[in-house]
Amino acid sequence: MNPEKLYGRDHLMVIAAVRYCIGRMSYIVSDCADWIIANWNDWPESTRNIIKRDLEEAFKSDDEAR
Repeated sequence: MNPEKLYGRDHLMVIAAVRYCIGRMSYIVSDCADWIIANWNDWPESTRNIIKRDLEEAFKSDDEAR
């Protein structure tokens, strides 16, 4: 299958799913984390870097808020 059909243009759906889950407290976070782990090596480095950056910024923001 064409990865763009599965993940959207420039992996937009991957990034959007991760961003949706950041800061949420529901079952979707666990499901998303499992999905990320299962598919991590299939995504281009640029997508992985965006996810890493978004998570690092969320952790930093949370640390500063405490």
